[in-house]
Amino acid sequence: MMARRWSRCGMPNLVCDEIGEVIYVLHAFKKKAHHGIATPKKELALIEKRLKDAKEKVRRG
Repeated sequence: MMARRWSRCGMPNLVCDEIGEVIYVLHAFKKKAHHGIATPKKELALIEKRLKDAKEKVRRG
């Protein structure tokens, strides 16, 4: 899984993963906190669910 900062599109945090030959953008969000580097647990749970769903979709074809 890759996490990138992408400030040009207004979404400084972009999480994506390469599954097979396809890159899936799992989540893009703008952190609101001005301190700390931890991603909120709510965001992590959503990313994990989307990754699981994407892998399942690829597995089913």
